[in-house]
Parts: sequence; structure tokens; C-alpha cells
Amino acid sequence: KQQFRVQCHCFSASEILNLAQVSGISLQEALARLKEAGLDSIPGAGAEILDDEIRNRISPMKLKTEEWLEVHRTAHRLGLPSTATMVFGFGETLDHRLNHLDRLRQLQEETGGFVGVIVWPYQTGKRTPLILPQQKPLDEEYLRMQALTRVYLDNFENLQASWLTVGLATGQRALHFGANDAGSVVLEENVVTGAADSLAAGAEELRRNIEMAGFVPLERDSIYSRRAPSLRRGAIFVSR
Repeated sequence: KQQFRVQCHCFSASEILNLAQVSGISLQEALARLKEAGLDSIPGAGAEILDDEIRNRISPMKLKTEEWLEVHRTAHRLGLPSTATMVFGFGETLDHRLNHLDRLRQLQEETGGFVGVIVWPYQTGKRTPLILPQQKPLDEEYLRMQALTRVYLDNFENLQASWLTVGLATGQRALHFGANDAGSVVLEENVVTGAADSLAAGAEELRRNIEMAGFVPLERDSIYSRRAPSLRRGAIFVSR
């Protein structure tokens, strides 16, 4: 960061909690040290469904709901903004999804530290465990979840269309279902590439996709500061 104008938006709640534990320091101390070292914000990775009934079934070794929320709560109190996420389609009920959204809404009311939320469908692949659904949710279900998230999380300013998991066409439709963020140009992706669908798009293609939907592309950074359109490699776009 001393030589390049970069934003450090990194480390999941699980990683931060583990860093604190193996270092023998408190969560607050770990986040404070990371911030001092140059951390600007943290992603919402690892949220999946914030309901321990589901978490205990799909990822029993992963951090629990309250732990995920506490990492983000502590980050917000230290002046570190973050994003929130939800992955649906694990076989959970609508009540589980609503519980997830409600926990996010409550924490946002408390801290105001979330700058955006990203919702996407569970991705299947060649190594999908048999205890999980073997087919991912349909695009129509994804769009309904986008609309529900926009209505329920009215204290979140930004909702991202996850084109990387649903494709550019459905991502474009999501802009009409409540999303105001078309997502980012991905230079290297190591999460969804293991699933059956692997997508990619450049800055020009994202810009064109936004304009074809009837919106104006704007560049943003990781904390949603907006700028005029740009086509440089790695640009991120917001629609309005």
C-alpha cells in the first residue's frame, strides 16, 4: 500500500477469528492490528445461511452464526466497513432465509457498518456432497430472493447482482429486481471455478450489459465510493 493505490478488502470472518486464536489475542486486537497494517474492509464470506440449524448440517466445523456476526460487529466498531452475503439453496426453508436477513438487518441497525450485500444461489459441482441438493436453484428463485432482499434490507444501500454465479443475462435482469450493483471484473477466481458453471467477463462487457438494461455504469471501489465510468482493467461497476 505504500507503493500502490490499492484497497485491501480481504480476510473472511473465519480467517480473522482463526488468526486471533492462533496468535493468542482477542478478536478486537487482531482486527486492530490488521487495520494498522493496511486492512481497509472485510468481505462477507462464510455467511452462507446465518442459522445454526443449517450451518451444523452443511458445515459443522465452520464458525457459528454469533461468531460471524461478532467479527463484523467488532470490525464496524473499529471503523472497518464490510459486506454481507447470503448463499441459499442448501435445502433450507424460507424461515431460515428470513432469519438470515433479519440478523443482518439487526446488525446493520446497530452498527451501520455494512456497505453492501450480495446474494447468490448455491453452486453444484462434480464433488457436491450427497447430503446437499444436486441441482442449484433456478434463476427465477434467485431473482425472487434479490427482490426480497432489497425489500427486507432497506437499511442496506447497495445490493449486488451476482453475475459470476448466475450469468450475465440473469445478472442483467437482477438490476430490475432491486440490485444497484452489477458486480466486478474478476481477474482471478478460485471459489466458483470448482462448480459446474464458470463464468468470466471483461470491463467492456459489463459496461455494455448495464447499458442494455437501461442503466448508467459507474465505477466504484470496495466501499462503494463512486466515480465516472472507466474501462481500465479491474474496474467495478455500479448501475443507477
